[in-house]
Amino acid sequence: MKTYLGDLCSACFNDNHYTAPPGAYYKTDHRLVIKDRGAYICDPSPDGLHGDTFDSGKLAHWALTPSLAAFLDPAAIRTGPTHCLNRPHFSPSRLP
Repeated sequence: MKTYLGDLCSACFNDNHYTAPPGAYYKTDHRLVIKDRGAYICDPSPDGLHGDTFDSGKLAHWALTPSLAAFLDPAAIRTGPTHCLNRPHFSPSRLP
């Protein structure tokens, strides 16, 4: 699951769907994570960076992806996407 989520987030990141913060901390920490033989690994740096920006980004991408269709089509809230891994769909109490 960790590799799957990492691949989804990396694909969106590489396709320029995200804008990364310009700070040096983010850039350095995010680049610590590498893919080696199908798994994402991270060797912590001596100053305490350990790739947490990559992990938080992939979890945020996973948490927010099913609701992205709702911004384009309100009917998508009711049906939900097909790739949501058996998670419950967001269903607002008031829908136009």
